[in-house]
Amino acid sequence: MQPKFKRGQQLNNERLEYLGDAVLGAIVADILYKRFKTKPEGFLTNVRSRIVQRETLNRIALGLRLDKLVDTAKGQKNQRNNIFGNALEAFVGAIYLDQGYNVCYDFVEKKVIKPFVNLEKIAQSEINFKSKLLEYCQKNRKELRFELIEKTVDSKNNSNFRTKILIDEQEICQGFGESKKKAEQQAAKTALQKIKNGIL
Repeated sequence: MQPKFKRGQQLNNERLEYLGDAVLGAIVADILYKRFKTKPEGFLTNVRSRIVQRETLNRIALGLRLDKLVDTAKGQKNQRNNIFGNALEAFVGAIYLDQGYNVCYDFVEKKVIKPFVNLEKIAQSEINFKSKLLEYCQKNRKELRFELIEKTVDSKNNSNFRTKILIDEQEICQGFGESKKKAEQQAAKTALQKIKNGIL
């Protein structure tokens, strides 16, 4: 968001974003823990990650019409960035500071999760390709290793990662994504497809 000044000091929402990110993550974890009582830790972690990822938060923020309240530098709203998801995090942080955890929990559950996140659909579609590949390698006594090749930042300050998979020290495939985790998941998905097709 566009910073403002008060008594010569630059002000913005970064501290609230930091707090809101932590509080939102804790509340979503709490909701998932209660909803999916028999699911393992890995499943809960993956579902939480999908809910609090930038793309999802940006979409929810637009659904809440936070874009109408965000004060940005000229032309910034038209760029592909995370400004609206950041605004949502700052909003959650502000509610937590002003009203406490319980009120913040109710807001996230009733105004964020229920209207904009289909937990059952996410649960049914959740596939951790990296875990499945690890299971395959362990079962077949193969050594699996993920290696980050490079991290780049484009002109709009978006990060891009490229990673590769080595099985028994032989490069199998590469993956790309806006985070290291997404790049690894994409690479693992490609590797599993090769295994399915009998290429490996």
